[in-house]
Amino acid sequence: MGVIALLAAAGVSLLVVLWAIQLRTRYAATADVGWTLLVTGGAVASALLGDGDATRRTVVAAIAAGWALRLALYRLRDRVFAGRGEDGPFFTPTVVLL
Repeated sequence: MGVIALLAAAGVSLLVVLWAIQLRTRYAATADVGWTLLVTGGAVASALLGDGDATRRTVVAAIAAGWALRLALYRLRDRVFAGRGEDGPFFTPTVVLL
């Protein structure tokens, strides 16, 4: 099994565990933190394993990882550690017109 397949399997496993936690607690903030950290890992893995100009890969990975880490830390501080409730859109009924 290749490195990318192992990373993907680890990511899916993490998301399944976070989903199970969310089902038990009815609180999705931990899953929000988890997926943002997976975005960071994907950006770094793409930079390390991808083809193309190394400088460009590094800059793109740094931007994506910086954004994802900032969001993860914000969600962790603002929702998980502070014990605040979910964001409004998670509980607001939405009508979808097809």
